[in-house]
Amino acid sequence: MFDKLRALLKSNNSNDIAEALASIDIPSLEGALEIARSRRADLLLTGSKQDILAAEAVIDEARIDLDRAVAATAELSRRLEVSRAEESAAAFFGRYEAAVSVRDAAVSRIRSEYPDLARKLQALAEAEEAADKAIEEVNEELAISGVEYGRPTLRNVSHDFWHEEYVDQPTLRDSISLPPMGDLPAWGRTLGWLTRTKAFALFGIGGPVDDGIPKHQFF
Repeated sequence: MFDKLRALLKSNNSNDIAEALASIDIPSLEGALEIARSRRADLLLTGSKQDILAAEAVIDEARIDLDRAVAATAELSRRLEVSRAEESAAAFFGRYEAAVSVRDAAVSRIRSEYPDLARKLQALAEAEEAADKAIEEVNEELAISGVEYGRPTLRNVSHDFWHEEYVDQPTLRDSISLPPMGDLPAWGRTLGWLTRTKAFALFGIGGPVDDGIPKHQFF
């Protein structure tokens, strides 16, 4: 047992250490020591001096085995705690670096792709708005004039996309929120967002930002 323990004591792997701990059977070693002591006690009256000395040697060996097992248990328990902490930290740092990597990739993609996509979405929303304005004008003319032109009332653009899905039919332009970036201005619902400048002016919060972490200031 102890030859295997010596080999496993060289390992820093928590599974190896746990396996080594599981292989130590202290109750059995305690039982073996008690049996050896009982055997010596019996020999005190019935055995020769050589028999007693031999029994004491067995006791010494059993005691050493038990002491080594207790010491190994304490050391392995300490190492297991350290090993699991190190492995947990290593796993966390792996996840952390992976998060940094995917974050950097996302930032890079947004920085390079977002402005063009935002401009395209804005152009679509503006086309929708222009079409809806033209539709509203001709529908009003149809309603007011009372003249029969043989043409039905027109539905707005979003009717073709979301009429069957929503009770309150949304428009594309009212659904879009495009934050500013570089020379790209804010558009849509983002215009109603509270900026740091406004927040600082109104409430005394939203001051300077360091490394992406807002440093709030209060009056």
